[in-house]
Amino acid sequence: MAVTIPELVEQLTRISRQAAGVDLHPFEERDAQTVCSELVPSVLRVAEEALAVLDQVLQVFEAAAVPGQGDVPTAPSPVERERAVVADLAFVARLELRQQVGGLRSLEAGDSPWPMLALCESCLHKVGKATQVVEGALGVYLDKPPRLSGGGDADVSREVRRRYARLRHDVLQAERRYRDDPRARLRGAATALSRLMVDGVYRKLRISDRAQLRRLQARLAVWLRGGGDEAEDDDGEHLWQDIMAVVRLLSQVNQRADLVHADRELVAACLEELERRRQVPTLPGWCLQSLEDLRGRDETVDALLDVPVTPAAVWQSELQRLLTSLR
Repeated sequence: MAVTIPELVEQLTRISRQAAGVDLHPFEERDAQTVCSELVPSVLRVAEEALAVLDQVLQVFEAAAVPGQGDVPTAPSPVERERAVVADLAFVARLELRQQVGGLRSLEAGDSPWPMLALCESCLHKVGKATQVVEGALGVYLDKPPRLSGGGDADVSREVRRRYARLRHDVLQAERRYRDDPRARLRGAATALSRLMVDGVYRKLRISDRAQLRRLQARLAVWLRGGGDEAEDDDGEHLWQDIMAVVRLLSQVNQRADLVHADRELVAACLEELERRRQVPTLPGWCLQSLEDLRGRDETVDALLDVPVTPAAVWQSELQRLLTSLR
C-alpha cells in the first residue's frame, strides 16, 4: 500500500522529535568504548529512519515530477513546481545525511569520547534540519502550516549567549576581586564553571563548547589541588590566560546566522520606534524589555541595559552603531 503525504508528514515529525530527544550529556563522562557501543548505534537508528522516510518522499514526488511525453514542451504548473521543490529538498537532505551516517558507521573507539560526541551531535542536527525543511515543503504543498519550525534556534542561541555573558561577568569579577591572589582568582573561575555546568542551559551548548569547558574544569581541579607534576607544570597565570581565551572564544556564539538575523531585526525595530516617537525622553518600555535578548552581544549595550534611565539620544546612537555592525 502506497504511503500518503500526511503519513510522510507524521513520520518526519516523529523522527525530528526522536532526534531532539537523544541526550548526549550522560555520555560526556563515559569512556570512548561506551560511547561507540551505546550512543552511536542509537544515533544511527534515528538517522537511518530519517533516510528511509526521505527515500519515500523521493519516490512519491520524483515519480510525479516526471513531465509527460509530448512533442511540445509545456511550462510546469504551480503544483508541478511545488512537487519538484519537495523532491529537490529531499534529495539534498538525503545526500547530506548519508554523508553523516557514513562518518558514524566508520567510527572506532579512540582515546577520547569527544570526537564521537561531536559527530553524533552533528548527525542529530542534520536529522533535525532535514526533517524540518522537507516537512515544511510538504506543508506548502498541502497548504498547511508547518508542524516543525526552526524558530526555536534563535531562542536557544539567545539563551546560550546570555549564559555565556554571565560566565564572562563572573570570571571578570573574580579577576577584579582577587587580582593579587591567583589561587582565589582561579577558585572563583572554577565556581563560575561549576555553576554553568549544573545550569539547565548546559545541555543546549554545542559539544565543542562543552569539551573546552570540561577540559578547563579538569585543569582547574588539578591546579587547585596543588599536587602532582601536572599541577606544578601548569602555571597558574598561564591557566588564567587560557580561561580568558576560552571565555572570549565562547562569545563567537554571536556569529551564528540565526542570532545575527534576529538581532538585526530587533535593533532595526527599536530604531524605527525611536524615529517615530522623536520626543520621547528615553526608550519605550517594550523596547527595553525586548533588548534584554541582546545580552552578551555588545558590552556597551549591556551596560546601558543596567542603567535604569538612559536618554533616548544615547540609545539611538548606540543602536545605530550596533545595527551597522550587524550588516
